[in-house]
Amino acid sequence: MSLKSLCGQLARKPSALDVMLLFDKPISFLQPLCELLDNWRYDEDQGEYQPVYEEFGLILLLVLSFTHRYGLSVVDLGIRTPDSFVAKLLNQGHLSRAMDDLTEQEQNHLDGWIRGLFEIGTLGDELMSSCPPQDFYLLVPTLFHHIVLACSTKNLSDEGLKSGLEYLVETFLIPSLIPGITWLSSHLWESRGDANAVLQILAALIANSGSMSNNSEASQMLTAILNIIAKNLEHSLRWLQRAEPSRQDVEPLLKALRGSLGWERRGASDHTELESWTASPGGGLVVSIKQTVANLVQWGLNPGININPANYTHRQILVGVKMLGAKRILAAIIEEVKNQTETGNGSVVLDVASALICAPDAQSWDAGAPGIDVLGAEIRPLQRRMNLREALKNEADAAPKTQKTDAFHAETVVRLYRKVEAQLQMPQQTLMNDTLGALEGDINQALNSAALDGAMAGVGSLDGIGGGDGLGIGDGMGGDGDLMDGLIGSGGGDLLDGFVNGELGDGMGF
Repeated sequence: MSLKSLCGQLARKPSALDVMLLFDKPISFLQPLCELLDNWRYDEDQGEYQPVYEEFGLILLLVLSFTHRYGLSVVDLGIRTPDSFVAKLLNQGHLSRAMDDLTEQEQNHLDGWIRGLFEIGTLGDELMSSCPPQDFYLLVPTLFHHIVLACSTKNLSDEGLKSGLEYLVETFLIPSLIPGITWLSSHLWESRGDANAVLQILAALIANSGSMSNNSEASQMLTAILNIIAKNLEHSLRWLQRAEPSRQDVEPLLKALRGSLGWERRGASDHTELESWTASPGGGLVVSIKQTVANLVQWGLNPGININPANYTHRQILVGVKMLGAKRILAAIIEEVKNQTETGNGSVVLDVASALICAPDAQSWDAGAPGIDVLGAEIRPLQRRMNLREALKNEADAAPKTQKTDAFHAETVVRLYRKVEAQLQMPQQTLMNDTLGALEGDINQALNSAALDGAMAGVGSLDGIGGGDGLGIGDGMGGDGDLMDGLIGSGGGDLLDGFVNGELGDGMGF
């Protein structure tokens, strides 16, 4: 399968993007794609240019799908240079520029695209050969600005507008609708005087798109594009509808966007959720998070088919850390762990609390990497908030001092810290088991081959490598003992014995 086909299929299937991020960081596969887009060049013997635009657009569509679905920054994409095309498109790609700000070459390109789309009615290879895809995508907002001006001043007829926009919904140009419609959404907020022209263009691109193109691939790509632009456009249309309640041309567009709303996966909370969490008496969001932990514990203690699962979303934890800070949210979690431990639910509540703390967030993907400012002109260190795991480590480091005044609190912190560290290391141990198992299979296969029978005749059995009594990596994870048995030293001493010498790690068996 070619890279173009693979990117097109992934961009049209959002669940595939979710699966990919379960196994790797976005930078590992998006950085090579961004470098490819930044360094895109024509071949010397290039014959046709529409296939080049199509391939470029499909790769870009996949990058933009990841970026908008998960709210990724240029740092998350692995971009380290301020002159990157992808960085410019993300930071400035929704801005229209005045003619005086364009270079002579950019003005010629813009004039060529306007003439090709709305006057000549055809896009020749001469235009696309002189205008690389990177230059075209950065000119798209300015191009849409001129289209709106032409419609508002009646210099462009309805038929001319429709015929020109038909090119923009073809597969080789349709990804350009992302910066184009993004600019239209912003323009609705800035100038209501052009609202009629903007809505006319949006209706031609979105509401009537089914009659504009018989290409099923283009129709699927348009669906992927609507997923990206639907949220911002819906906000602009709702604002216009409130400002002008008598308009009848807004509701059809809102109806066309309805199926694309809620596509993002950014961890942001809806305003209704936030209101319900902060409405808890006696502490607001902190009390609500403690209640969530308690509900998860009760659900874990009473599993069954007829038991409804606890009402939980990790957005609550993310918004809590963002609003109140990791230290305060961690204090609430630890307090609930202590309460549940006193009632005899210590094992379950430690599982719940460690899962909440170990859950990753987008800011932890590329911590400490250099970043690019909004205009892409300055390299600066990436700064971020403290997360729950870091706050827990600080609490664990302070446990020796806390033990003198509150031994139960110190013991709870250390138990939770050890549980979190063990859980975070489990994928590495599983990977080692898988690697050793694969290595055993390869070696046994080689031993059974006729070519190695004589040379390897004296080699013994390799059964101890992968399983059995060989490494026994997972042996400590099971057993019939208490869930906390593995967290306490084999000597049976007190959990905080290791604090005698002032070294936290010594008492943890690390």
